[in-house]
Formats: sequence, C-alpha cells, structure tokens
Amino acid sequence: MLQRGQYGLIQSVVACATAVIPAVFMIVWCGASVEAADLDLNALRQSESCEFHAIKAAEEAGIPVNLMRAVAEVEAGIRNDSQMSAWPWSINAAGRGYRFNTKQSALDQIRVLIDSGRHNFDVGCFQINYRWHGTAFASPETMLDPATNARFAADFLQDLYAEFGSWRAAVGAYHSRTDTLATAYLARIEGAMARLSPEPHFEQPKSQPGQSDKKRGYALLTGGEGGQTSPGSLVPISSSNADRRPLF
Repeated sequence: MLQRGQYGLIQSVVACATAVIPAVFMIVWCGASVEAADLDLNALRQSESCEFHAIKAAEEAGIPVNLMRAVAEVEAGIRNDSQMSAWPWSINAAGRGYRFNTKQSALDQIRVLIDSGRHNFDVGCFQINYRWHGTAFASPETMLDPATNARFAADFLQDLYAEFGSWRAAVGAYHSRTDTLATAYLARIEGAMARLSPEPHFEQPKSQPGQSDKKRGYALLTGGEGGQTSPGSLVPISSSNADRRPLF
C-alpha cells in the first residue's frame, strides 16, 4: 500500500538503475520515478483518471461513491496544486511508493520487476497486488488500466461487504484482517471521506444487477516479500464462517 510522503526513492532516472531498499531486496528501476509536485493531475485524460473510474465503478457496483474515492486517495493519492487525488501510474514495492509520469514508464517498471522475479508489488489506482491477483488480469497493462483496476477493487469490496455486513468492516479488511491495522486504515479512509464531503456516509448500497459473484481467496494488499512481515489482507479467506467475526 502506498504511504503518503513516499513519492519516489529515485528521481530523474534516465537509464535503468539499481536501487537498494534497506533490509528488503534490490530492485532495478527503469524510467523516472518523480516527486508528486512534478505530476499534473489536470493533464490526465478522463480515461486515465482514478477519480472518474472510482465513481463509475462505485455507481455500477452499488458501493458508496465517496468510499471508493477515499480508498483510491488513500492508496495512491498525491497532493498537487491544492488538489488531492489518486495518481494512476503508481507502484508500491517493499513498502515504498513510486509515481511515474506516464503509463508506459510505470508499465516498463512492472515488467522489470516481473522479469527480475519480484512479484510482490502493488499496482495502480487501488494498489492491487500482482503476486496474488496478477493472473486475474489479461496482462500487466490491463492491471494498470484505471478502469479495470477500479472494477476489480469494487468487486473485492463487494465480497468483503457480503462477508462482514458493513462498509466500515469491509474497507478495514480491504487493508488488513488484523483489528488494529484495519482500524487505523479505516481512520484514514474516514479522514479522506470527510475532505470529500462534510458528512461522510457509509450508506447501504442499492442492489445492482449483474454484480460479480466471483469469490477470491486473498485480499488486495500485502505485508512484504515472501510474507515475512505482517500478512495484511493476504490471509486466506476461509470457506467456513466459524472463525470469522466482525472487525468493528
């Protein structure tokens, strides 16, 4: 998951270079990871906008719109010219967030990571984890696509809502099934929702036709390479309800 303030370990890299992330692993970066101040949200086309696709996916899936917008903002948000919004060409690897000026630069980096055998990284507007969900997409380019990324996140939130019975619990579990981590994440989501609306609501969604009933065994986010750190939402979803309880 992207952490605010971590907007690029490497700046203005023209050729491929090697970056050492302490105590984790070595990553070869190809392209330019840039600071948030150098990114222009207004330059994005509608088809590239995380905001646009968060709203569209929420409306189609019957999810509270500002909840989806807040998740995108918390996962991949940047502040630029007094705006706060998610940046689509975002990657998180080993707990570090990276922003790229173009889709192609981000896609080049995804391919470098895959080719180097590093599959535990998060992609796009909703920071979907490649290790666990890469096979759900036709290609890395499709996974990075804002529309596809948002629809997948909406499907997953629906699954969690069906499991836990409330949007607060669902969005907490989107991040982690550990109570303390889920509660902290929920606080960030509520903060983002408060910025979007003076009265944030986790309202009951309307029933939508054709909602996906596909069940997934893992949530979107990861704790660390090889599962050595907190598993986050990578804890498998049990087929039995016996060991489940609401988070809140």
